[in-house]
Amino acid sequence: MFGQFYAGMRWATLPTFALILFLTTFLVVVLRTIFFAHRDEIDRLEHLPLDADTPPGAADQNGRRS
Repeated sequence: MFGQFYAGMRWATLPTFALILFLTTFLVVVLRTIFFAHRDEIDRLEHLPLDADTPPGAADQNGRRS
């Protein structure tokens, strides 16, 4: 099915190259995040508030901000 579609294209290698480039970039980012992440930095960043009006550590017992 795809062979017939790509047979009529003059630039058939460009979509394939773009797909391979995207998959390679995606895998590099995912693997870097998983294997080379600094756990202490991630732990520090996950406790930052999402809005500027709430001071850090102002959460109730259920983890919700008031």
